[in-house]
Amino acid sequence: MRTDLLGYLTELLALYPAKGLYGHKRDLAHRIFKHVPADAKTFVDAFGGSGIISYGAKLHGLSVRCNDIMGFASLRLRAQIQNDGIILTDSDIDLLKSPNSDKQDYCERWYGKAIGVDNCQYLDLLAANLCKLDCDAKREVATYIAVLCIMSRMNYCAVTFSPLKIFTGYRHFHDFDLQSAFRQYAIEEFPLSVFANGKVHQATRKDAVDLAGEVDADVMYIDSPYCSPGGKYAHDHAFYDKLTLILEGKPEQVHNPYNGAAGLPAHLDFSKRNTALMAFAKLFMRAKGCRRIILSYNTTSAISPYEIVRLAEQHYGKLVSWEEIATIRPTTSDKGLKKTGEVILVFDRYEGKPVGSPLAFIGGRPRIELPDQFRFIDLFCGGMGAMHLVGKRLGAKCVFSSEIYRPACKNYEKNYGVYPAGDITKINAWDIPEHEILCGGFPCQAFSLAGPQKGFVDQRGLLFLEIVHIARA
Repeated sequence: MRTDLLGYLTELLALYPAKGLYGHKRDLAHRIFKHVPADAKTFVDAFGGSGIISYGAKLHGLSVRCNDIMGFASLRLRAQIQNDGIILTDSDIDLLKSPNSDKQDYCERWYGKAIGVDNCQYLDLLAANLCKLDCDAKREVATYIAVLCIMSRMNYCAVTFSPLKIFTGYRHFHDFDLQSAFRQYAIEEFPLSVFANGKVHQATRKDAVDLAGEVDADVMYIDSPYCSPGGKYAHDHAFYDKLTLILEGKPEQVHNPYNGAAGLPAHLDFSKRNTALMAFAKLFMRAKGCRRIILSYNTTSAISPYEIVRLAEQHYGKLVSWEEIATIRPTTSDKGLKKTGEVILVFDRYEGKPVGSPLAFIGGRPRIELPDQFRFIDLFCGGMGAMHLVGKRLGAKCVFSSEIYRPACKNYEKNYGVYPAGDITKINAWDIPEHEILCGGFPCQAFSLAGPQKGFVDQRGLLFLEIVHIARA
């Protein structure tokens, strides 16, 4: 890997257009690329998204295969990564202003209230004239820039419509001139972000699991959708796919302009826990053509990073690095920012049956001297709260407790005046207060001699890994 680039990679990536939640991996790029082997020549980005990591790989001189299941995301990858220097000229942009002889008005009819009549008329003009450009690459660039200019006006990339057929939230276009913005970006900004690095690049639109079985590469980067509450990536970005279809001359494929149906190709769903666990297993099994996998994941997901490690070690290779990063990301809530955590996992492929366990890379911590008054947390505290009682008698302060069984929670509240937090698997470890002692009696049935002894295969056994996760945080 080009270590000379790592120091100022963030500055180089600033040339790449990444809006709001769509492209927040820019700040983690230097942590990701430090794990790319020095002799690597090929890089696969299975869930391209904004394309920011693929762009970083291209900056590092790698041959990039990037992919995304969403229509506009895939278009973006073709325009920014696969493209080695095709741009629009002033004459191209003037050609796109030719009269709308076909009288196309899909954008005006469907989105006139949301984007503005003048802006929609310009979009319809583009849709009618894109075919006049002299190559497919220019048509893709023009479509990409038009949709990106609309995206740039959104506070957040997620889009939903009200019954009045306008955007929900504060998103106004009454003072926005799309035609001027299109020309300015196409002539002044876009040319700065496209380049050739002497390698061949390819952008595709397909299921990432299918892609994993097709590629041979030095590195595969995985940043799948998370199983987080309220996470509706495809639903929230469907508007951009529909706008792309209109500009590409395929309005008949837009069955409802206002709902969140993205019309995706067949794929395995990574946004729901049950299907995501199966999808991860299949992806690891099929990725044997890649000698290293770098995976980033959010700690707020319903799937624990330890579960991902277990699947990878079972089906692909050995965990060689685990790094957790506390981050702040923008949200659509009134608070604007949310404290969250990212984990970067690195696996190296090996032959034969995987060995090791999800705990192999955890490591230990040195003994510490406790202060006179120390803080502790009480996990799986039960109804009696024996740990709380002991801590209280030692003069310690309980700063957090967790229990899922409601009658036990009520009894705990009666004993100690605090109602425990709920399911520990749904609590962000970074939100738990600082403490010196962690107390936790996780369910033992998965390991008990009196039980089936399925260990981490048993969902109850995985609760022990939540303790380890919190201890590491």
